[in-house]
Amino acid sequence: MLFLKERLRGFQWLAVFLAGAGVITTTILFGHTPYISLYLAVSWAFYGLLRKKSPLNSAEGLTIETAILSIPAFIYMFILASAGDGSFGLNISTSLLLVGAGITSGLPLLIFIAGSRMISLSLAGFLQYIYPTLIFIVGVFVFKEPLNTAKLIGFIFIWIALFIYSLEGIITNKKTYAAGSAGTNSMKAEGETE
Repeated sequence: MLFLKERLRGFQWLAVFLAGAGVITTTILFGHTPYISLYLAVSWAFYGLLRKKSPLNSAEGLTIETAILSIPAFIYMFILASAGDGSFGLNISTSLLLVGAGITSGLPLLIFIAGSRMISLSLAGFLQYIYPTLIFIVGVFVFKEPLNTAKLIGFIFIWIALFIYSLEGIITNKKTYAAGSAGTNSMKAEGETE
């Protein structure tokens, strides 16, 4: 909204309010500000903004990002090599895991970059709630982590907000599609009468 002048409709504002209420409620119930979560949210929002405004396609942008970030990585590897036996403290299985981690994180990033150009940044921001929801589900149902009241209340607010935001988008798209197809049909009818 601030940088791209995107406008939210009424029910989208309600969804934003509910998601914010969920975050605030969780913060109050935990008793401290989630600084790391706030840092991640702000940095990821600015990254999404930069990628949306960038003239580079997803592959070009990721290549440049990787090249820039490889500089400190090579410096760190050089420091490790000069301090030890030259193996960087890594064995072959660890090296393969690192290569796999690059592919595993790089491919979704390419898809995110390409997709973020096709939708509004406000929708991309709301879609970011899918990831913590999946982590929540895996934590509770797969790893049997305890579910406390603060987490549950926060996620209920956020899930309701996601539902409202999604439903509003579906209804708006159906109305837009119906209006567009009605306009096309009326133009065809006018053309046939001439």
